[in-house]
Amino acid sequence: MKEEFPGQKSKEKLIKTLRKNPVIFVKKIVKFFIFLAISIFLMVYVSQLSVFSSISNYINIAALCGVIFSLSYGFYVWVCWYYDVYILTTARIIEVRQKGLFNREVREIDLDKIQDVTYNVSGVLSTIMEVGNVKIHSASGMQVEIESVSKPGIVREVIVKLMEKKGAGKKDLSADDIAKALAERLQS
Repeated sequence: MKEEFPGQKSKEKLIKTLRKNPVIFVKKIVKFFIFLAISIFLMVYVSQLSVFSSISNYINIAALCGVIFSLSYGFYVWVCWYYDVYILTTARIIEVRQKGLFNREVREIDLDKIQDVTYNVSGVLSTIMEVGNVKIHSASGMQVEIESVSKPGIVREVIVKLMEKKGAGKKDLSADDIAKALAERLQS
């Protein structure tokens, strides 16, 4: 069996890998570009003014620190987005959450242990872009929240169908058919 993700169990098929919609980072991206633009403006224009000639070296150092800080912040935001992954398989749902650069948390819920699946979409931009959260509750009280995913209603529907097929005792969940249907619904 070809392993499609680390920790994949035997006879478990990958259905879909989900990530947070990049639209949720609009505020962080705007902050990044504003701070970067201010730093570059200070470095290029303000330090050249004759009024600030005595402290132009200090302005350049501060602006360079601002550029380094803003690029570091941009990298940090990207890493947290890229490594936050939600994996739907024929046996379980896995949440991999990146908390900082060197801290990662992994949770999983078996499909047969899921009791409730809900979703919500809140806010004007989220409603227009169809971005929301899917909450999955297990029998043990554990909760996995798929945050800021595109088309959360469809994701919820797929999880419920997987639960129903798993609960019916079907050994082969035809992951290829489910993955194909999911991909078609998410594209529309």
